[in-house]
Amino acid sequence: MKTDPPPGKKYVSDWVGLRVRTLREMHTMAITIPAGTAMTVSSTCPGLNLQTDACPTCGVRMFVARVHSSDVEVIKE
Repeated sequence: MKTDPPPGKKYVSDWVGLRVRTLREMHTMAITIPAGTAMTVSSTCPGLNLQTDACPTCGVRMFVARVHSSDVEVIKE
């Protein structure tokens, strides 16, 4: 999977730490993350590894791995 650098940047590693919004629904074996969910990029190999903010009630975070850069949009740096 080829990951492109974020808009206006030169390196794929520049994704780490960016806030993004999912453009499509994403699935893992245990969870479904709806389109439009705000997430943070935690690493970039292979693809983007994303995590949600902690739930204010229970503190659980959701993770999804191997997301293509075309499936997210940057919302805040």
